[in-house]
Amino acid sequence: MNHRTGALTVVAVPTILLIDDDADIRGDMKMILEDQGYRVITAADGHAGLQRAIADRPDLIVCDMMMPKMSGFIVLERIKQLEHLNTPFIMLTANISDQQRAFAEFLGVDAYLNKPIGIKPLLEQMRRLCPVPPTPSMHSTHVPEVTAV
Repeated sequence: MNHRTGALTVVAVPTILLIDDDADIRGDMKMILEDQGYRVITAADGHAGLQRAIADRPDLIVCDMMMPKMSGFIVLERIKQLEHLNTPFIMLTANISDQQRAFAEFLGVDAYLNKPIGIKPLLEQMRRLCPVPPTPSMHSTHVPEVTAV
């Protein structure tokens, strides 16, 4: 609430779409990202992730590369083809191949991070691509020293 005018101040909370086939990773990352001030929606595979991206129009997509039904590469390619989305895209992968990175960059990935990744480097990229506006109600400014994925 704005104390001078008595009006409520509405702060837009950025929505993150987290696409990963590992339920534990989705759960852990969702909890951490929500604690950092993001709204998080999830999908368990690439096909469901693409559908959620189209329906929910998130502010940022964080996607695993290797998943059933549709790989992260296909999700990335289709998202970048949808001009009305223009959604920043972070790809996470355990594959350290330079060819895979080059292909993701060719498709338009905004950040490509190798697993296992600490939460700090992930949050740095997320804040660069999709900043969280500061609010007095944010749960924590502390970033845990954990490996996210």
